[in-house]
Amino acid sequence: MERRQFLRRTTAGAAGLGAGALTAAAVPHAEAAPVTAPRTGPLRVDIVMFDGVEELDCIAGRPCTTHHGAKAYLEEHGGIVKNARVVDDGNLVTAAGITSGLELGLWLVGRELGSDAATGVEAMLEYEARGTVWQAN
Repeated sequence: MERRQFLRRTTAGAAGLGAGALTAAAVPHAEAAPVTAPRTGPLRVDIVMFDGVEELDCIAGRPCTTHHGAKAYLEEHGGIVKNARVVDDGNLVTAAGITSGLELGLWLVGRELGSDAATGVEAMLEYEARGTVWQAN
């Protein structure tokens, strides 16, 4: 199959994930789970980066994580560093390291659209989520 056709088909299928279009029957080895209601309202994702950005601009009272090589530096600059691949503090979600970005994306899909959608995206990406997610109470 041509790559563009595959991507169009995959993207079209992923668009309906929130409405429960992907069920456990479509995902091998997945258990049946209740279909999650579609998300209402907008989902806003911001990635803040600009010349001269300071840690305090992004994470100052707040639980967060980053690449293991920068955790001490982040803590010195006001971050409440958690030892996790993903830290979900409500409206601030951070990831540690490079591949942890995949974990963050899957976590948000699951949080906003439900576990069926996250399992479907895992299958589509051929990637299995792993590691620790720290979540605020």
